Amino acid sequence: MARDTASNHPVAAQSLPDVGYVRRLSAEGLLSVSPDLIRAEEGAGPPETFEVLEGSGLPVVSIPMGYDLPAVQAKIRAVAEALDVAQDGEYLASQVGDDVSEARQLAGVKDQKVLFVLSVQGGDYGGR
Repeated sequence: MARDTASNHPVAAQSLPDVGYVRRLSAEGLLSVSPDLIRAEEGAGPPETFEVLEGSGLPVVSIPMGYDLPAVQAKIRAVAEALDVAQDGEYLASQVGDDVSEARQLAGVKDQKVLFVLSVQGGDYGGR
């Protein structure tokens, strides 16, 4: 197993070999850890790296982007399917959906939208 530079959770992931930044991966770096499967989020690259990987015959699974609940559930399902535990992934995706619904009810949250702007100028955080 290996990870990209930005993957630091859980803490144990930090002990895995670092194969580079997700948008600047090299085929050599990825292949150097002798993987039997590569899972990468959509947008990982550069595209030339993934052309080489796909040409290597190694299975390359693209995990969908997104941060809302349906996107998170799609990520769970995609990873579970890639690991051949689709039924477990379906259960987890359903459980996460239930947990989020319950948390929203407890907090009284509806479909509100929030905007947070953080401006860093001269080391001064002007977030509002």
